[in-house]
Amino acid sequence: MDTDQHIYRSYLLRLWRTKNDPNASWYASLEDPVKGTRKGFSSLNAMVDYLQSDLNDDAETIHPIPEEQK
Repeated sequence: MDTDQHIYRSYLLRLWRTKNDPNASWYASLEDPVKGTRKGFSSLNAMVDYLQSDLNDDAETIHPIPEEQK
């Protein structure tokens, strides 16, 4: 196994506003295609906090990048 192996996470990001108002809050959801889970957020800051926490979680859920995608 390559000891300099890359690791990655992938998410499908969805962003939307409930009002046609430039001052309206953005909402977000992240879908993890590997786990098949989706998580919603009431603000972009909440989503960033989640990503920072998720990336610091246990390494067993991080998957190596397949050779053909490097």
